[in-house]
Amino acid sequence: MCNRPKPAQPATFGCGPAALCVVSDLVAEVRAAILTRRLVGRGERIVVAVSGGLDSMVLLRLLDELASDFGWSLIVAHLNHGLRGRDADRDEALVRDSACRLGWPCVVGWADRALRERPPGISIEMAARQARHRFLAEVAVQSGSSKVALGQHGDDQIETVLLRLVRGAGGEGLAGIKWLGPSPADPAVQLVRPLLGQTRAVLRQWAVHAGVFWREDRTNACVDMSRNWVRSEIVPRLRRRFGGGLSDTVGRTAALVGAEADLVNDLARRWRGAGRRAAFGSLHAAVQRRVLVQQLIESGIDPEFDLVEALRIKPGVPRMIGPGLVVRRDARGDVKVETTAGARFLEERVSVRLEGR
Repeated sequence: MCNRPKPAQPATFGCGPAALCVVSDLVAEVRAAILTRRLVGRGERIVVAVSGGLDSMVLLRLLDELASDFGWSLIVAHLNHGLRGRDADRDEALVRDSACRLGWPCVVGWADRALRERPPGISIEMAARQARHRFLAEVAVQSGSSKVALGQHGDDQIETVLLRLVRGAGGEGLAGIKWLGPSPADPAVQLVRPLLGQTRAVLRQWAVHAGVFWREDRTNACVDMSRNWVRSEIVPRLRRRFGGGLSDTVGRTAALVGAEADLVNDLARRWRGAGRRAAFGSLHAAVQRRVLVQQLIESGIDPEFDLVEALRIKPGVPRMIGPGLVVRRDARGDVKVETTAGARFLEERVSVRLEGR
């Protein structure tokens, strides 16, 4: 049983006045971001997702620093994916020990079975992400919390926007990571990202001065993974070329694009819910696309750009989306998913015609 230690002054660990300034500044900046963006209210219970890496360990310490001022209670949540053997066990041990030292309860889950039994076509990375969100949402619901804090930061935002750009994402994708948004596993649970305005370099500097221990995931050095390649090769070159304000610039762009995407989404929802709707053809192309995307997603169909454009431009023309399954858009703008028997052989009769030699 660990008892919560008495609050201490910001730790500098013998680094002098400069270190104290670094520690105080980051705490103040994160505090301001939480208040300005209304990420977490006073007296709330927060589930803190902690992997054992730099970002989440800094997040835990920062929220611990601010907890008494806001009357928060924290719950440390760690999911052991079982993918990295002893390294994963050491990550778990660090998280448990850190939670214990700070005096907060720690909930640990395991996802090895979910990853082994993932559906065909789902990558292990995607399965791990889904398992992580399910686990965090379950911890939040079981503990009576509606907030899960994640350690994503400004560099994650850059990487996300760049990756989505080259993959052809629309406005919602280029909006990047949001400061506050619903969990994909449970919309009633809100994900908050208090570090989104900070860079990885700042977090590392703060961790060193504040005596925060973390563990490096060796898979982060594998450039075969797209995100790691963008992180190690592309982002440093962009920073050398365009300066240290890259995180702020990308963050502003994501915020602008995201706001416009939200507007288009809202216009599409209003049009669909109206009693007397304007003609589909009179809508702006962006709203037309969003109307179709919303309906395809609700039908469980991947809203690929080519499919959306085909439906938008050519009403009434069926588009094959799978064996015996077609989708079309009527003149009103409504998407219809239909089954078709398709062609088949008549087993009782075979006709062969031979010509020539």
